[in-house]
Amino acid sequence: MPSIPSEAPATLVLVRLLALADANPTAGREVVAALVSEGERAVGPVAGLLADARRPAVVRAAAAVILRRIGGPRAATALAGATHDAEPLVAAVASAACPAA
Repeated sequence: MPSIPSEAPATLVLVRLLALADANPTAGREVVAALVSEGERAVGPVAGLLADARRPAVVRAAAAVILRRIGGPRAATALAGATHDAEPLVAAVASAACPAA
C-alpha cells in the first residue's frame, strides 16, 4: 500500500495564498499552477479548503479545479463530496470536475 505524502510547509503556504487569491486573480492563477505541480501532496490541504464553507465560493471552486487537475482517488472523493455543496458555484464546478461526471 503506497504511503500518502504528508503536506510540506510550502504546500500549506500555497493553500493559504489560494484562500486570498480572489483579491488578485493573476496571483491566483500562479498559485493554482503551483498547487497542481505539488500533485498528491496538495490533495489533503486543497480538499480541506474545498470543504470549508467559510471561504469565498470562487476560492472553493478553484480548489475543485485544482483537485481535478491533480486527479487520483483522494481528489475524486473530495470532488464527489462537493457536488452537493450548498453554494451553487462550488457544487457546479465540483460536478463538472468530478471524474464520474
